[in-house]
Amino acid sequence: MNARTLGVVMVLFVSGCGSDDEASSVSNECVLEASRERTKGDDYYVVEAGSPVLATDPQTGLTWARCSLGQSNTGTSCGGTGTIVRHTWSQALGAARTANQKAFEGHTDWRLPNVKELSSLVDTACANVTMNTEIFPGVTRSEYWSSSPNVDRPSDAWAVDFATGRVRSAGKTTKSFPVRLVRGGD
Repeated sequence: MNARTLGVVMVLFVSGCGSDDEASSVSNECVLEASRERTKGDDYYVVEAGSPVLATDPQTGLTWARCSLGQSNTGTSCGGTGTIVRHTWSQALGAARTANQKAFEGHTDWRLPNVKELSSLVDTACANVTMNTEIFPGVTRSEYWSSSPNVDRPSDAWAVDFATGRVRSAGKTTKSFPVRLVRGGD
């Protein structure tokens, strides 16, 4: 195998090519790249002892659900009896309204994050899953919906791909992605 072929194989592996969900044989853990500095380390977020299911970003004031919608939080992991639920964009917006009606985690101001807020979770030092998996256990190597519609393509909305850390446009009615709820902020 020549150097060029090896480089292509490495790029495909790191980017998660051919695999975008938790059923993948690739681990759903942040694999630190030695050449990159951590942007969202374990001590970056505030996880309150009385509420181990929430994590607050002190720079943005946003409070995040540590598990993807549908997962059960045990305080140290996500999963339990719940599994990640995938939604179309309108279903994702509705899921946030339902969470508020049920006072999810004792709060009624949950929402789908906008694309800027959601992309703030990306940790550029992580490969494999570009999110801090100690703070957000059970994250899947997938796109997650934002509340931001794509104004140039009315049939699309913006999503963040946590396999690559990139923002991309996706069909509101043709794609189903997980949801991570947020509250607060400016």
